[in-house]
Amino acid sequence: MGDEWRTRHTKEKIGNAATLRQHKSAELAAVADERERDRADKALRAKAARAALLPIARRVAEEVRLERHAVASAMRAERDAMLHRDIADELKGFDPAPKDQLVKISEMLNRAMKTLSSDPLSCSWIKVSDRANRWTFL
Repeated sequence: MGDEWRTRHTKEKIGNAATLRQHKSAELAAVADERERDRADKALRAKAARAALLPIARRVAEEVRLERHAVASAMRAERDAMLHRDIADELKGFDPAPKDQLVKISEMLNRAMKTLSSDPLSCSWIKVSDRANRWTFL
């Protein structure tokens, strides 16, 4: 009787352990499924939020681009006004200066620069080009 009871008790324990393992496996699978559903829901919410914000982001980016373009155009116009970038347009119709006059002006400017600085490299700030009687400022 003791052996039968022990055998039956051992079989019940084995059956209970197997049942417990099955229940735990089922619980873990349910938790994993719930976690996966939560991740999928979160991904869908994030995708919907991105889709909702995309037109706003595009509009803001376009506004920033236009604002920067306007500032850059204003800065270029101000710089051109300060540096007289349109001087070539103002000189249309005038005859270009002869090469000998350009060379004389260049020599005079270089002499004047030498009085300002003793460094010979800093005095070569203007050159007369051989092509089309153009001046080059270094």
